[in-house]
Amino acid sequence: MGLINKFKSLLQSSLIGLDIGDSLIKLSEVEINKSNVCLNNVAIGKTPINSVSEGKIKDVEILGDKINSLLEDNNFASNRVVTAISGEEVLIRMVEVPEMPENELAEAVKWEAREQLPIPVDEAILDYEIINHKKEGGYKLMMVATKQDVINRYLKLFQVLDLEIVAIEIEPIAIVRSLKSSYPNKTMALIDMGTQTTDILVFKDGQLLFTRNIGIAGQNITKEISENYNMSFKEAEDYKKSNNLFGDADLNLIIRNLTTAIYRSLDYFQVKYKSYDIDKLILAGGGSKLLGFRTHLTNEFGIEVEGLSISNNIESKVERVNDQYLSEVAHLLGPSLGLALREAVQNDKFTTS
Repeated sequence: MGLINKFKSLLQSSLIGLDIGDSLIKLSEVEINKSNVCLNNVAIGKTPINSVSEGKIKDVEILGDKINSLLEDNNFASNRVVTAISGEEVLIRMVEVPEMPENELAEAVKWEAREQLPIPVDEAILDYEIINHKKEGGYKLMMVATKQDVINRYLKLFQVLDLEIVAIEIEPIAIVRSLKSSYPNKTMALIDMGTQTTDILVFKDGQLLFTRNIGIAGQNITKEISENYNMSFKEAEDYKKSNNLFGDADLNLIIRNLTTAIYRSLDYFQVKYKSYDIDKLILAGGGSKLLGFRTHLTNEFGIEVEGLSISNNIESKVERVNDQYLSEVAHLLGPSLGLALREAVQNDKFTTS
């Protein structure tokens, strides 16, 4: 193989996961080798003001310039990217349909969408994944929908970036993929607290079983601190990061509302899926670093809680940063890493050790 063809082959075996959040942009680059999966690069940068709001891309040009800078400044090699839609931009429903040939499921999903989705089917992009083909007949499906306009904004962004877009996924699937090999045979719940929303996922052996989005997250807590203590937003943000909020009487209402929303979501899962018992909680996202959050959830739910970490089955070859840095930012990398692992999982390269 000539040098040019060898270089092309290297680029084709690597993939970048791009996670665009309201406050941060996260990038992970993964390369698939013959025997293992390598993390070759990571980068995190602030999302430009007013370019993204509640998961919606508002300014493609400004956002594109920032992503290009992150890619160039941090020497990303691949030009192949997978990204994800998150938050209120994507609608996820678990549905059950009767027994039928698999080639008829797409039409059945359209009928379910007409009944369950708040947007017209002819304005939506629909997809589905088979969760379970039941022994007694019928299917349990995960139905996913988003508006065509949302997809168009992402496609326009990638035109600006001049990158090859391999796929547009949904964030919960990506996060679960990043944890596929870490918790074999266990039912896990993940709480991913971002700036605007908190996502709650339940999965087992790499399969997403349940997802719910709640509207209490980091920004709500900062706002509550600002109002209660007459602080500027920046002062409140600094206070949030440096103090344990979970015993603060003045913040009891929002903490209780957050805890109740998490409890109700997990309780709904346990009632609906009685054959599954949640073994452990995982905390992810910027909010996972709130002082005392892990202890608070352990005390409230009586279950072991741990932070999101990078799988031991991924070899780190990121030359710019050390292992300590990767450990410190691992709670932010779940979606981007899972997106970059898309082809590794498809090729059975990312499995339980």
